[in-house]
Amino acid sequence: MARPAAARQAAIANVRAFGRNPNLAVEYKSTAKSAYGSNVISEFYVVADDPYDYYEVDTRNDQIVQFGPSPLPRGMQQKPHDTTPRFSPEQLEQMARTFITERTSVNLSSLTPNHGNKGETNYFFRWENRTQVIKDGGHPLIQVGFTRGGDLLSYTNTLNMPIE
Repeated sequence: MARPAAARQAAIANVRAFGRNPNLAVEYKSTAKSAYGSNVISEFYVVADDPYDYYEVDTRNDQIVQFGPSPLPRGMQQKPHDTTPRFSPEQLEQMARTFITERTSVNLSSLTPNHGNKGETNYFFRWENRTQVIKDGGHPLIQVGFTRGGDLLSYTNTLNMPIE
């Protein structure tokens, strides 16, 4: 099911661009159906220097579908994050907008915001395409999560997933 290593080079380049580091030691881990679309085959990558970060890449276009915490072996602690109240929700939303603008061509003004937070510590800035409904009743979305200290928690972009 895995593509040859040469065919994965664009995906690896996109992970490096996403991480803003052309020298990231990106390692291919596996290939499977995407949790966001059963008709989409995704590849999963980690960065050698940071086993906590996990990337899902759509093999149709080599674009990052999701970035977030990797599945950890038993006994390994979660990645520590800065939860110092450094940024206001408004500042974090602007950081999310900038993050999306710098890494995608998504026009947020055509999407509906649906933001939330967990305990006023972790903030998730989501924009949904409410003109489409996916099989679970949700909507295609793009979301960025930050801690109130400014650490990136996660990124998800399902806007280009086929509607099932």
